[in-house]
Amino acid sequence: MNHQERERQVVFALERLLTSEDPSPKRWRLASWGLGIALWLTLSATFFVCLMGPQVARGLLVVPFLAGFVGALRMYVTTITRQWSILSQFIDREAVRQRAAELRHSDVVR
Repeated sequence: MNHQERERQVVFALERLLTSEDPSPKRWRLASWGLGIALWLTLSATFFVCLMGPQVARGLLVVPFLAGFVGALRMYVTTITRQWSILSQFIDREAVRQRAAELRHSDVVR
């Protein structure tokens, strides 16, 4: 993927987010909620793995690492969700719309 394709993806995604009435995108909130459930499930599984003692199967030792990964991912998604309503105020919406229109026009010309 070259620079122009990446720019198109970013500009169009940003335009969609800025035209949305919802201050924190719904899919991010749903992802945070789902990751919260996954975190509790993996933490519960980790607790039971710890209770098994020395006879725990090696495959189950992955569960604590999975819980840590899910927890970090949830923290990342939650941070994005909370910060978007603040950050979106400082983005020049008109410049984003204008650049998206330029990119759309360049597609028509090709």
